[in-house]
Amino acid sequence: MLKILALLLFASLANGQNRIDRSDCVSMRGDRGLYVHCPREYVGVGLCTSGQKRDCWGTYTVLECCKIKGKQERKHCTEQTGNKGAYIECTGNKVVTTMCTSGKYGNCWGHQFTRMGCCAGHGLNIARNRCTWLKAKYGWLRKCPNHQVMVGACSSGKLGDCDRKSKIWTGVYCCDVRGMSSMSTQDAENYEHDSLSIISPTMESDDLDDIDAEQVEESESLYEETEE
Repeated sequence: MLKILALLLFASLANGQNRIDRSDCVSMRGDRGLYVHCPREYVGVGLCTSGQKRDCWGTYTVLECCKIKGKQERKHCTEQTGNKGAYIECTGNKVVTTMCTSGKYGNCWGHQFTRMGCCAGHGLNIARNRCTWLKAKYGWLRKCPNHQVMVGACSSGKLGDCDRKSKIWTGVYCCDVRGMSSMSTQDAENYEHDSLSIISPTMESDDLDDIDAEQVEESESLYEETEE
């Protein structure tokens, strides 16, 4: 019986992972205080933030976005905000689709250091009890593993405010994706986590990935207010 349950869980996770097309990803970039947006039918999977200079390939913010297979309708969008060093998260079954980060000062609207857009309607079931914080220095693109999507972030000012002791400028909160084979889209939108498992925001030096030098593409879209 345990073996059967394990196989069903693996199949469910694999089905969810297969809905994230890692071969169709774009890197959206923007200056300090400006929103960068994933294209429609794409969700956030990685982030690069800066210190007081343009440390992410000549700009302040890079949001890595990958396509969700199948037609989706982005909706019920909300925004989370935070000061420098604040760890902020999307709620419920929402994922990151928009980011604004800052330089030395709080450049996002309202003098905030971080503004993060979160949307539902993506057709994924986020396993909020299977999440972890990944960290990086300024100018490093930190990506979620292939079976996870981005549901939270931390950014800094001039100093590594996400963890001063470890000199961390960027935090990316990544959660597993459950399969949708036994859950309707409506059920997924109504999904709320019962428990939240968060790995403490500390990092060893060997946790840092190599910088991904993919060509960065400009974001030209405007932030759309889609909350219903």
